[in-house]
Amino acid sequence: TIIFIMLMCNQLTGIFTHEVLGVSVIILFIIHQILNRNFYKSLFKGKYNKLRVAFLIINILLLIMMVTMIFSSLMVSEHLFRGLHFGSNYLGRVLHIISAYSIYMLIGLHLGLHYNSLIKLKKENKIILNVFLILFALVFGINGFIKKEFIQKITLQSLFPLYAEENAIMVIIDYVGILIMFVVIGYGILNLLSLRKKKVVEDGKKE
Repeated sequence: TIIFIMLMCNQLTGIFTHEVLGVSVIILFIIHQILNRNFYKSLFKGKYNKLRVAFLIINILLLIMMVTMIFSSLMVSEHLFRGLHFGSNYLGRVLHIISAYSIYMLIGLHLGLHYNSLIKLKKENKIILNVFLILFALVFGINGFIKKEFIQKITLQSLFPLYAEENAIMVIIDYVGILIMFVVIGYGILNLLSLRKKKVVEDGKKE
């Protein structure tokens, strides 16, 4: 997650460091897929409720976007894979922008859906953390999402990152805020679908 935040801040890291971080993400992604190979084995097993469908959609979209990002990285690389260029540089940039910004949002949703398994706190402490995350998302996430033109990027209205002179700390805070905003949204989806699942179970028992 930290690496992805730094990847989004490529105006701070520079292209070479951006590519090195990108390679590390690819390696971690492959390791993650190997460790979670049971996910693929269980795809056609058991029943699918709305919550499981939500998990499946997010995971499949993440997989598609990660593969797209890997190939587009090779197409636009200026240092590490300069000799492996293939296809159009413009197409590579388009695919790279769409996949990178989509992945960032999907990671937030993914973390939100896994929030309860990731955050093990007492109820009181968890409430405090939840309030903090919601406030952080409202103050920095929404503003950062608009300022960094996420909608324009994934709809191809803007293909070049904004390099306006900004304080490095504020750039990082913006991207952290955006990520937290999608974590909150993912957690909201988790709770909404869990409540509906619980209600269905309770209604079934009454019958």
